[in-house]
Amino acid sequence: MNIKTVWAVYFSGTGTTEKVATTLAKDLAERLGAGYDTYCFNLPQAREKDLSFGPEDLVVLFSFSKLSREGHVLLNHSRAAGYRTLAFVGRTCLPAEERADISLFAYRGREKEYHSMAAPAALLDALAVAVAERLGFEGTNRLQALHQMKKDYFPDG
Repeated sequence: MNIKTVWAVYFSGTGTTEKVATTLAKDLAERLGAGYDTYCFNLPQAREKDLSFGPEDLVVLFSFSKLSREGHVLLNHSRAAGYRTLAFVGRTCLPAEERADISLFAYRGREKEYHSMAAPAALLDALAVAVAERLGFEGTNRLQALHQMKKDYFPDG
């Protein structure tokens, strides 16, 4: 797995998903030693932009309630274009056409209650450690360097 760019792709009506999507994807990119970019399709004119993903891209989607039309297109096209997809989802039963290469279920509370983003953040941390472990020595070195940097800048935790 040679990921060169991690893309945060999201729709965020309130801005909450945007903050979490960009933070999580940026953190994952840093841990993988990859570049980072975003694509927000809140506005209709943004949905007209041509995007091109390839085999060295990881597209991170956030579809906690339902998968958008754009999300469907991204997942379907990923199979032809060869890019990888990772989706944070809020449903445990997904139809095959709505499944990313990796779908991570994050329970965020009951319907019509406050929906915390703590679970998706914890999932990403666990995922980053697992990916670093799979990368072996190189991934472990990146995690150790990041941990040391955090200790240097925030010695009190």
